[in-house]
Amino acid sequence: MNRLLYTGLFRSPVSWAKVNRRIAVAMSKLHPDFYIREQKGFLYDSTFPLPEELDSKRGTPEPPYDDLCFVYPPTYIKLRGKRKFAVLTVESTVLPDSWSDSLNKHIDTIFVPSAFCKNTLVESGVKRQIIIARFGVDRTIFKPEGYNRDNTFRFLFIGTPHYRKGVIELIRAFKSVFEGKRDISLYLKLTYKPAPGKLKPWEIPNIEALVKESNNIQIDYNRKNDNEIAELIASSDVIVQPSYSEGFGLSILEAMAMKKPVITTCWSGECEFVNRNNALIINSSSFKASDIQYGEKTNGARMRKPSVKHLAELLEYAYTNFPELEKLKNNAYLAATALTWDKTAETILKTIY
Repeated sequence: MNRLLYTGLFRSPVSWAKVNRRIAVAMSKLHPDFYIREQKGFLYDSTFPLPEELDSKRGTPEPPYDDLCFVYPPTYIKLRGKRKFAVLTVESTVLPDSWSDSLNKHIDTIFVPSAFCKNTLVESGVKRQIIIARFGVDRTIFKPEGYNRDNTFRFLFIGTPHYRKGVIELIRAFKSVFEGKRDISLYLKLTYKPAPGKLKPWEIPNIEALVKESNNIQIDYNRKNDNEIAELIASSDVIVQPSYSEGFGLSILEAMAMKKPVITTCWSGECEFVNRNNALIINSSSFKASDIQYGEKTNGARMRKPSVKHLAELLEYAYTNFPELEKLKNNAYLAATALTWDKTAETILKTIY
């Protein structure tokens, strides 16, 4: 078994940095000669805590070693390992040409978290071996406990301020049903605040303007670790993730592991664990993704936009019929807790070695 070097962004609140941390922790328990190489990247923060299991794993091993990475695909050319493996997620139906080319030229095997991702890679001309290694949930943190800490019924959204996440549709749907009702609130936990004048095409400008006249919608840009996110989920009643598409849907999985009812779309990566028996599914319609894709624009890529009308109906239904959602929550818990990071790491290692 060769030494294994895992390269990626670790110190950041974004979801792919969390994936790197959790896979690396699981790997460190299973591989006797495992190392990590930290990269700077989106929302990198040198003070962001690294799991203590990884403190002794930092550094580059002496060759020969194998490379495993979750990085921007055009940078695969920089990998120097004997064999090269990549973790990758995609959120639309077409891969950028530069990504496909880099995968075919530089990577031996690709690990993706969902059949949706695998299908996109295959349809985009990727010829390398593609293995589905579903992401997991840390059940020591995301577990059924807690309750709403005040008398307000709270809907919670967790994600980036990107069009793809369906935040605008959620705000419109919520306001159409619950505007002015102080005992019902919407809490938007956004990963960061887009910088004015430096907006990317996929970022939503000035979300505050959409909610400034609403007294029951709160926006939170503060950085939170996993324990704080779990506390936020625990203190909420219903989790709403109306994404246009997901490579996997980690926030959805973590909410389900805490036995919270979830309102979400279901056509992309989240279909690995979401269905009509464990979540309230929003109707959606296909459209051309165009500039709202994260990263490079690809012609012909499609996503599905949630119906504001149907989302509003589901918000009202969840509030009105909350006691009747117990079976849904139990089914969600069973689906979520079947997925662990240890299983993710085991799938990867069995393929490599």
